[in-house]
Amino acid sequence: MRTTLSTLVTLVLAVNAEQHWAFGNVRPIVTTRLDPVINPNAIGSHVHSVVGASRFKDVYDPADLVQSNCTTIPVQPDKSNYWAPQLYHQDQNTGLFTPIRSSYGRPDTLSDTTQRGIFPIRRFSKPPIVTSGWVPLHTVFGDLLRRGSGVRILGHWPRGSRVLPEQISRNASVMWATKFGRFPIASNAADLMFRAVFLSSKRTRSQANNAIAATSFNIYYLLRPGPKNESIKAFPPGLRMIAGNTNRRSYNASDFAQQAISFVCLDDSDDHVNDPDWAERPNFFDHNCPNGMRAQVFFPSCWDGVNLDSPDHTSHMAYPIQNYNSGDCPESHPVHLVSLFYEMDVSVGQLDFWGNGTWVLANGDTTGYGHHGDFTNGWDIDLLQNAIDNCPNATGNVGDCPPLAALLDQASADACVLETEIVDEDTGFDAPLSSLPGCNPLWNGTGTRPECSTSGSVPQLVSAQIPLPTNWSEVGCIVEGTNGRALVGASTTSPNMTRASCASFCQSQGFALAGVEFSDECYCDNKLRNGASNATVTWNECTNHCAGNSNEICGGPMLLTLLVNSNPPPPPPDTILPPGWSFVGCVSDNPARALTGFNTANNQMTHDSCIATCSSQNFSIAGIEFGSECYCGDSFANGGGDLLDSSSCSVVCSGDALSTCGGSWALSAFQSNVTVILPSSATSSPAAPSTSASSAFSTSLSTSTSQVSSVPISSSSPVSSASLPATSVPVSVVPSVASSATSSVTASSSISASQSTAISVSGSTLSASSSVPSNTTDSLPVA
Repeated sequence: MRTTLSTLVTLVLAVNAEQHWAFGNVRPIVTTRLDPVINPNAIGSHVHSVVGASRFKDVYDPADLVQSNCTTIPVQPDKSNYWAPQLYHQDQNTGLFTPIRSSYGRPDTLSDTTQRGIFPIRRFSKPPIVTSGWVPLHTVFGDLLRRGSGVRILGHWPRGSRVLPEQISRNASVMWATKFGRFPIASNAADLMFRAVFLSSKRTRSQANNAIAATSFNIYYLLRPGPKNESIKAFPPGLRMIAGNTNRRSYNASDFAQQAISFVCLDDSDDHVNDPDWAERPNFFDHNCPNGMRAQVFFPSCWDGVNLDSPDHTSHMAYPIQNYNSGDCPESHPVHLVSLFYEMDVSVGQLDFWGNGTWVLANGDTTGYGHHGDFTNGWDIDLLQNAIDNCPNATGNVGDCPPLAALLDQASADACVLETEIVDEDTGFDAPLSSLPGCNPLWNGTGTRPECSTSGSVPQLVSAQIPLPTNWSEVGCIVEGTNGRALVGASTTSPNMTRASCASFCQSQGFALAGVEFSDECYCDNKLRNGASNATVTWNECTNHCAGNSNEICGGPMLLTLLVNSNPPPPPPDTILPPGWSFVGCVSDNPARALTGFNTANNQMTHDSCIATCSSQNFSIAGIEFGSECYCGDSFANGGGDLLDSSSCSVVCSGDALSTCGGSWALSAFQSNVTVILPSSATSSPAAPSTSASSAFSTSLSTSTSQVSSVPISSSSPVSSASLPATSVPVSVVPSVASSATSSVTASSSISASQSTAISVSGSTLSASSSVPSNTTDSLPVA
């Protein structure tokens, strides 16, 4: 039976003229089976989509909630939580359940990928595939859902890519079409950047999903004093309340509490105006909603003035006398609070509609009558009251409410992740479910409510963020290198990337630094390179949720979430060069090539393999460049061979992740049957290029180049002291970025010519020692 909510007319009349503000397109902080109001200190009965503060958990503690690091609400002092049951789609043929995602945030199609200028905005369903020509790289969203508006093209991509949205800037007001009309609901709203990945990339699905919230909420605060013009008050500290009833499967049109729950089938084109089959109603529609559907909850606004909760979680609150959404408060509940209303947007149109049972709430309700919402107060009460009292011009746009506009922080809302625990169970976002989580058999209200088996084990709570490996900690958000990657030791990508998996990978490769970027990319090294530093930027600049866990942040565009091992394992034994060979240093190369006798390249290059190659070709000098290129000769030619700073040879060997093999136009050079004579007993052979994890801080051996000149070397005679620059081997240490790590460095200030320098690491202490044979390479990176 279709029911028209005639009483909703009052809600719509002149609403744009009244004082109110809205937080629009708010993403969930988590989707999990918890409900601290109805099921405190326990696993909840069904899955909820929860927005708001990051310390949401199985019990509501007001003092704890307001200590949340952040919230997905753009005004950060609102540390409240708002939630409603997750909506699922049931497949007609398989019976499997899939959670339905947000109506907002993704492009449905780019019908003309070759056009320039403006293309129309529609609600989004999935990342489009570029079929021809070029498509926009950046889009600036202006009046997002106002018909006739569009986006301005700022750049283009080549064909064969998939477009993925990512937020990058916040400098435009966004217009939203709501039941209250079309108006801006937040200034400084997030623009979207689209970037492409190839269709064959394993990352496509994870990054596309990462950019899509499970659902989204529009949250309204409305001031409706009623005929008596009652004073409107802020929510008291510790207030919790619910609207709706999860067990309801029918409708009583005279009950305000039931009128407060409704659904809207979105009609962007206004093709169904005055069509009763599309009118707002208290239950699910009997047809699909191609533009999406809103599930709406209006909370009671009259408080008894005493109780912050009640045994049934409803009796301490009441709806006004005249209407559920406006009017005077009854004498039993005399305190008139600000009215709270929110819409949950779900993109039902992206999945097939086949009749009753297509849409199912997480509680097993196939009718929609059992929809409901919960609220736990976490507001800065003084701020909320200030907004109520001093925003006469606010008609939806938060920017028109000075107390709130001054605190808009969409960046923190974007980067906010849950810091507590979730239920350790599958909620369907990775793959469809055969049954709804918990004991929630489908029921439309007819007959006896079905029962389910209670033999299954109860899932446990687990940390929302996967713990890092032992001794690893997060440094923070840092900027990538200015001249290349900040971490070049090793790298990997994975659709299941998390901070912990990246740290484990880097540790397995012998590195003490790990950085995650762009959701699914992991980079490793023992020091920061190419102009990068461990100086962190504001935490909310890293906003990419990890591909393998949306409750973690994995960097951003040209931004790394940096991780460090404060107590790396001891370095492996020094790399032993073949007998008769020694390390010369990092020397210059050029397009004409410094070593012209022979060359080869492969993806398994090591010091030994290059030396063996050159030795087999009867050459006395071997040089490795850019990780995998081996060059041979008997002397440096074409102006090459200048001794460079060791940092120029920082590319990891393609066949040995613990060693470096040259760099860009830089050779890690080795010499056969030559004793390098240094001009002073206080100097030594240049540091060798092996790498190993050494500590939570960066350590380097650097060679002075103030007197560097070309160093010709031939096999017929040793290198004279006159042909090499004076060389010193200072040990420089950058203190640990991990707050718990301490460090000390001891190094001999003078190292004899017959010694090379070895650095050993024990815990967080570095010590430099001598008495290492001259034909060994050093145990630290040359950088």
